[in-house]
Amino acid sequence: MSPPNLLTLPWDNRHAIWVQLLPETVVHLSLIDSYRLVFSPCDPVKPRWMTRNDEEREEGSGRSFTERLTTPWGPHWRCEELDSRHKGPDSDAWSLMMTCKTLFEDMVGIFTEGAIHFVGLDALECLAFKHDQLTAQSRGTAATVLRYIRRVHVTLKVSLEFCKALEPRADTAGLDDDCQELLSSWRLIGKTLSHFENISSLHVWIDHSCPDKWESLDERSITAQLQGFAKGLPGGVDVTIQLPWLHPWHEDVERHFTEEEPLTKGFQIPRFIRHRKFVVPNIAPYIFEVEDFPYLAYDSLWWVESFPDPASLMAEERSSFAQGIDVAAANANWQEEISEICGQDCSWPPKHPEHPRPLIAHPAPVAWSDLLQRHNRLHKAIEEPMQVQWGVV
Repeated sequence: MSPPNLLTLPWDNRHAIWVQLLPETVVHLSLIDSYRLVFSPCDPVKPRWMTRNDEEREEGSGRSFTERLTTPWGPHWRCEELDSRHKGPDSDAWSLMMTCKTLFEDMVGIFTEGAIHFVGLDALECLAFKHDQLTAQSRGTAATVLRYIRRVHVTLKVSLEFCKALEPRADTAGLDDDCQELLSSWRLIGKTLSHFENISSLHVWIDHSCPDKWESLDERSITAQLQGFAKGLPGGVDVTIQLPWLHPWHEDVERHFTEEEPLTKGFQIPRFIRHRKFVVPNIAPYIFEVEDFPYLAYDSLWWVESFPDPASLMAEERSSFAQGIDVAAANANWQEEISEICGQDCSWPPKHPEHPRPLIAHPAPVAWSDLLQRHNRLHKAIEEPMQVQWGVV
């Protein structure tokens, strides 16, 4: 049977058509059963207000909330569910690539022009070192990806023990086999990535799966292998290591990257907000929540009029800590006060009790009270009617 006319077109023409079908293509490449490389669609996390991605884990159908919290796919938990249902934002075009070998190879070529995401290190290692264990089709895929891939994204959601094992003089003797294997792979990450000859950007997202604060860890040691790889790269290659936010009072220049620290050109360390809910594994797993910096994130909508984007609210909170304000304690007291005034009714605008009392003098520096009065939408909505009723204004 002769191929369809479309597939006899020159590559440049086919390329132009595929780009229209798969605009801004971002995909995951996973290793299945140790011998098959499988592409799946990525549903990139769109810009959301502060904690929206975390809140969405609790919504919708699909996997349970506990599974979403514990998945190694981290912020790409949607992609894992799309993969398991063989769906995607471009499902029609995705089905097209599976119709014949030529189309599949064309699409793989398109994928390597965009970002390819890897969850964990096994698929990366397989591409670099273990072609012989793959199926014939996967070997062809691996060769194409290695030859042309330019943008590599890695999601690494690991155990707390893994992070601590990378610190100086850490004792790793008692770690389980999976953790030991991951440590070995991570220590070879520079060698692994060196096989991607045309790499132009590397983005690595790192977090651990426990409630322990990120600032308790030595992030310089955790990322040392990546730093070494970045230093050996030619100019024009961008390396981004995305890490959780640090509490401003616990930053340590010997263990952490600080905002004031100059970084090598092309090397970036953006921060993200850790999720606050964690699962205690048990016969009946249960979920608990911990507070963490930034403490204003989960009430960020009350601040949006004065701080319309996450960066400005984050800067204000860091500035408050720099002034000596314990934002964590002050905000917790403020939340208790709001609960007492409004009860369990969280409707907007807030309903006032029949005999309200004035807002108490807040047990925090004047600067915090001033911040609430000037910038917090909920504070204004509650305080102003009360002041009128009590004759304050």
